[in-house]
Amino acid sequence: MRHLRVTRARILSALLLIPVTVGCGGKTDTPPTQSGPANTTPASTTQTPTSGGTKGAGPEVPAPPPAEDLTKAKPDVVFEAAKLTNELRENSGAFLEKYSGKVIEIGGKVVGYDQTSRGDTGRLFIGPGINIYECADPRPMTKAMPGQKVTLRGMCKPGLGVNQWTIVAVEGDPPPTVSAEQLAKEYKENEDKTAEKYRGKHLIVTGSIQELKKEIGTNVTLTPPGQKPAVVCFFGGDFERIAEQSELFKSGKSVRVLGEWVSGAPTLSMCVLLPPTK
Repeated sequence: MRHLRVTRARILSALLLIPVTVGCGGKTDTPPTQSGPANTTPASTTQTPTSGGTKGAGPEVPAPPPAEDLTKAKPDVVFEAAKLTNELRENSGAFLEKYSGKVIEIGGKVVGYDQTSRGDTGRLFIGPGINIYECADPRPMTKAMPGQKVTLRGMCKPGLGVNQWTIVAVEGDPPPTVSAEQLAKEYKENEDKTAEKYRGKHLIVTGSIQELKKEIGTNVTLTPPGQKPAVVCFFGGDFERIAEQSELFKSGKSVRVLGEWVSGAPTLSMCVLLPPTK
């Protein structure tokens, strides 16, 4: 059933991308889910192939030009993210004709995030539903996290739409922070209760890197070798490449990791390294 949902999303994505590039997301009825550590999310409808795609979708392609800094720009029109998606779907040509040359502002609650095949540009999923927006910031999920309300701004260009969106405001508390040690302790004391508490939620887990395994992606263990249960953070292949280039992953390094608990065990998926606290 899950495979069918993803296939439908990809078909819808292809249909929406034929007439116009708008940098605006398609909507589904439920937020993305994962049955394990694999990095699987609905196909994005944010861009035409000139802006990259999901991991494994084919050869990498050139990135779109940098977006203008619109943090201080006055918006010409303000939407809730879902309303913009609906108007775009009804008539993308009319949307472009109406809003070309205008600064569009959108807002909504962050329900998830993704990263393009280039590994250098991120996408935010904004609810209600899943409306996918590619951002100018290369790591938008480190600034606007699931559960927070985000305001994005973009310039709608004639014949193109919005290439990328700029984060202009973030409101609300980030996901809860828990140490790897505390998480392992809670799980050891009561597996079912702990799994029920965190399953399907995003967390920020702190600890030091104890073990690295590079397979399909990078598995980072934040608890001592041999300790049960182990707290493991799964980073996809794109994150592995970034880590190798910038040496973000080092044994013994203290880290803060944003991820989603998607199973019964204390394993986080869709993980992202967060900047150190000041």
